[in-house]
Amino acid sequence: MIIARCVSAQTLADISEQSGKSMTFSDGEAQPFSDIKKRNDFLKNDKTNGKTVAYIKNLVSVVIPTYNREKTLEASIKSVEDQTYDDIEIIVVDDGSTDGTEALVQHLSSEDTRIRYLKNSKAKGVSGARNTGIDAAVGEYIAFNDSDDYFRKVKIQKQIEQLQNADFCSCRFNKAVNNKNYIVPSDTYTKDKISGNIYSILLHDNLIGCPTLIVRHDFLDEVGGFDDDFPALEDYDLALRLAKNGKARFVDEVLLESGYSEKGLSASEGNYIEASLMLLQKYLPDMVQAGVLDYKVNDILTCASRYGQQYKA
Repeated sequence: MIIARCVSAQTLADISEQSGKSMTFSDGEAQPFSDIKKRNDFLKNDKTNGKTVAYIKNLVSVVIPTYNREKTLEASIKSVEDQTYDDIEIIVVDDGSTDGTEALVQHLSSEDTRIRYLKNSKAKGVSGARNTGIDAAVGEYIAFNDSDDYFRKVKIQKQIEQLQNADFCSCRFNKAVNNKNYIVPSDTYTKDKISGNIYSILLHDNLIGCPTLIVRHDFLDEVGGFDDDFPALEDYDLALRLAKNGKARFVDEVLLESGYSEKGLSASEGNYIEASLMLLQKYLPDMVQAGVLDYKVNDILTCASRYGQQYKA
């Protein structure tokens, strides 16, 4: 079990300087914390499963998984760098790219030390890549972005303001599909409906895009990360677990621009159908109690029919 302690950057530095000694939070060589950068570097390299770790107070760790998205990745990273909320680290997880992704991120990180580059030695898929980023993060909060999505400048600041008495926060986002823009969730869902206890609402439909999320790190550790058994809808599964166990907040404003890739996992109806069946099995009693079972089954059947017609063609 990881025991999380949230401490301020200055607190660690002060303790180190006053004691005149190095500080160690897990097995391994101790290093002096003569300045904040050395302290941060130590913490980033010292998060070990089963050991005590310290989450840096107020720091938001933004995890960006990527695979061969060199052309869109830089703008995605820049949108996080340009936030009005400065206390961030950006963790780019490369899931085995063969394009110029590594060179790009290494260049960007040389100009902005808040950027960290991690590369999976073996491709793990989007869930595994996000989990790699979560495991490496040291912030009090975890946020997510995709390599073709873009934060509006005030996104993190406005969401952090809502997290004082909540476990996670989402927002509206602009989704571009076939040259048309859609605001998700629609105005049908008011702020009150997507705040507080929202589990029953999410059982009907997923209203939380993964890049809209900011989650308390300790709460995410309790709930668990992304389930990499899901071929799609892994973000929906996580949103359901967050909502079932915690309190939500919602910023009633579009704070994210989201793209849509026909080659992405979310675009594959075969994967969608399989993942929907997995969700049905996992949350069946709750779906029955919430009265959404018929709706879910009909949705799966409709997708299966459409997928069958495409397969025949």
